[in-house]
Amino acid sequence: MKEAVSTTLEDTKRLGIQITSKDLKLPVYSTVDGSDMRLIDRTDDNTPANGIAAPSKFMETLIKMQCTDVVHWEKALTAASNPVVTHILDFGPGKLSGSAGLTARVTEGRGVWVVVCGVEEADARTLPGSVMFEDKPNPLILGPSINWEHDFAPKLVRLSDNRIMLDTKFSRLIGTPPIMVVGMTPTTANEQIVAAFTNGGFHGNLLEVDKPLMRFIELESVLCINS
Repeated sequence: MKEAVSTTLEDTKRLGIQITSKDLKLPVYSTVDGSDMRLIDRTDDNTPANGIAAPSKFMETLIKMQCTDVVHWEKALTAASNPVVTHILDFGPGKLSGSAGLTARVTEGRGVWVVVCGVEEADARTLPGSVMFEDKPNPLILGPSINWEHDFAPKLVRLSDNRIMLDTKFSRLIGTPPIMVVGMTPTTANEQIVAAFTNGGFHGNLLEVDKPLMRFIELESVLCINS
């Protein structure tokens, strides 16, 4: 396909088809690195010399993307990380088995809805195109989807006693730092070890299947319990 690049470029010149990046009215992102193609002709290499502007690189870049460049879909979706992007509309023929499914997997948790315009039913990760044209659309799907970083990321909070603590849903539920020592034989079968990290302010489990009541009584005797 390398030969097709030069041949297509010659054909575009012969037919007078010359498009520059300045002609783009909407953002068009590269399928190679996700860069904004409106900036292609605004580089230092394209600075006018002697009053004559250098030839546009847009057509060559566009043709190479079609003929020889590798598609890096995850990089191409870099713009979807922008918080102002809430929906990606997929008009492809592949429907759920095409780029829509791949796009949904790549952008999962970024706060973006993937709308498959060619279907009436979608899967758990996507929305059917019909929902965008309902008389009374669900307001939840008109805004951003769940953003894992924004909705679930740990945050630092200052407590009433002026201590700074890592705030997560776990720490709010348990009331300890978000570290849990899970049951594991033989370590957490020892009440002294369990008491040590529990007294240190963390959450842990006592693992014991033999005479559990007795072991809990022994654990209680070495715990520093605040009444």
